[in-house]
Amino acid sequence: MSIRLRSYSVIPIEDESQVGEARRMAVALANLLQFSETEQGNLAIALTEAAKNIVKHADRGEILLRAWEGESQNWIELIALDQGLGMANVTQCLQDGFSTAGTPGIGLGAIQRLSSRFDIYSYPQLGTVLRIDITSPKDSEVTGSEKQQNLSKNLSKNPSQNQLQNPLREMRQGGWGDRDTIPPALNLFSLEDYALTFEAGNLAKDFAMGFIQVPKPGEQVSGDACAIEYQSADRCLVLVSDGLGSGTLAAEASRAAIQVLQQKAQLGLKAILEAAHLALRSTRGAAIAIAEILPQQQQLRFAGVGNISGTLLTGDKRQSLVSYNGTVGYQFRKVEEFTYPWTDHSLLVMHSDGLGTQWNLSHYPGLIQQHPTVITSVLYRDFRRSRDDVTVLAIRNAYFPTQGTADRTATGEPEC
Repeated sequence: MSIRLRSYSVIPIEDESQVGEARRMAVALANLLQFSETEQGNLAIALTEAAKNIVKHADRGEILLRAWEGESQNWIELIALDQGLGMANVTQCLQDGFSTAGTPGIGLGAIQRLSSRFDIYSYPQLGTVLRIDITSPKDSEVTGSEKQQNLSKNLSKNPSQNQLQNPLREMRQGGWGDRDTIPPALNLFSLEDYALTFEAGNLAKDFAMGFIQVPKPGEQVSGDACAIEYQSADRCLVLVSDGLGSGTLAAEASRAAIQVLQQKAQLGLKAILEAAHLALRSTRGAAIAIAEILPQQQQLRFAGVGNISGTLLTGDKRQSLVSYNGTVGYQFRKVEEFTYPWTDHSLLVMHSDGLGTQWNLSHYPGLIQQHPTVITSVLYRDFRRSRDDVTVLAIRNAYFPTQGTADRTATGEPEC
């Protein structure tokens, strides 16, 4: 099974005017994936509520939108990030009618009901990360009227007709109603030439993986890249590459590294890196690290050249993984493969130098139990370097006990 990340966008949210811009971008992306009008309405309402929460409860935040194509369904992934006060009790904030901002208090609950996937992490003084998926089956037997009835049930017990129609009406009045039209002046990164495609197979059954990849400000393509090569339940390869510099030429180097991984996945890590060294000679080169996860052998193997960071977290133990100096495709003197213990409670984090190395998950109560996408979103939010491409990836065994909400009772004023 192939999963393709078709495009993504990063939208700053600092005031109410940007909420509408973000909504129009989301609906335009949904048009690209041929969402029905009802599905577009679901997405528009969820995004509006998420963005308004940022405006109400934080000085600023960010919305990340990713358009995914699968074999049986397409989906838009929405990640909302802020560094506001956080929530003291997430479960309470999800209940309809509960609000600390003088609003009706149906926002988070409505978002959860509209979503096919819902993850949230929040803690007092540590801000909030919300991640949801809105899906569109490619071949659905559900009729349009049935979908409309489902939407009405999901929103609230007594939703108004304006709630259902206004987001799409605003999009059309704003001039963004044509299919395949994208609003200008927003950070949309097309992946037509640099597509991120994962041959997933049974990946989701065996491993939980998440990543954030964002170009350097001003660039339309990231020089970083990441890839997963799923072989079986007992072997999964993970690669992170940082092409020298930024922009198109750096992206070409990283894309060449991924192609080598796909073609040489049956080899050992050292042999793959040596093959990449030859393949990248015609590019500007890259820093590359590869991990091989072997759950049945309870081993993690790792090899790297350059400044890709690898960290293995197991319980309270944190271990930095070894890479050698150099640039793949240009010059390196040595590469070795190192072996580390891997358990059902292990988490691997890999990232480019666009992310600072001073992070510590123990400073975020309950975060390590969250889905890897939420973990990487928190790291991106708090430790990114604004003048470089950034990629951060996390992966663990799928049967690690994760939780969809960080429900903590603590002192301090909650936001919701």
